[in-house]
Amino acid sequence: MATPRERMLERIRQALRDLPPNAVDRPGTPQVWPQDTSPPEVLFARFEQEVAAVNGEAIRVGSAEQAAARLRALAEQFSWHRIGCRQHELTDAILAGLPPSQVCRVTDSWPPEKIAELDAAVVVGEIFLADTGSSLILCHERWERLLCYLPPACVVLGHLERLYCHLPAAWPVVAAWSQDRHTQGEFVIITGPSRTSDIEKVLTLGVHGPKQLWIMLVD
Repeated sequence: MATPRERMLERIRQALRDLPPNAVDRPGTPQVWPQDTSPPEVLFARFEQEVAAVNGEAIRVGSAEQAAARLRALAEQFSWHRIGCRQHELTDAILAGLPPSQVCRVTDSWPPEKIAELDAAVVVGEIFLADTGSSLILCHERWERLLCYLPPACVVLGHLERLYCHLPAAWPVVAAWSQDRHTQGEFVIITGPSRTSDIEKVLTLGVHGPKQLWIMLVD
């Protein structure tokens, strides 16, 4: 008598036999992903929908000044007194309108405990994916990764021109970074706030990372 495993494998074999001859990729056959030539507003609409599906919020702004105004509004709404960030031209431009006492420039001298005490973090995304609502953050050092994880709220800043339809479309850019000997570190992929349903299958936000997430793309 056939075991459950044998019956399952036989069903797979039967399904494969019913497929047309060229329907299954052979080993070594490169897979070609369809390119999406949609305009930025269409890509952003899909990106916004996917981010919302995982309890985040995507915001499109026309300038760094508008992004700064939205960030100030968020800080006031959620009482963010200490906002952490790393040195970057985009964060410098957008955080310039906040009081200096509110902006904390995190460096490699900060221990994890100090980063965790921040009210929010502002990080810069290098690549954004419309099909999953994901942001790719290039982290050169360990403390930059912790800045993505430890504060309870996270704001990802980026440029609309870095929004791609899917990862294969952005892969040439990722590959170029990975092959650059002067670029160290790794990408952190953020898809929505931290979420888990391990305990009694009840969805809980903020267990392993930020509970709130906003993504601002500057057009």
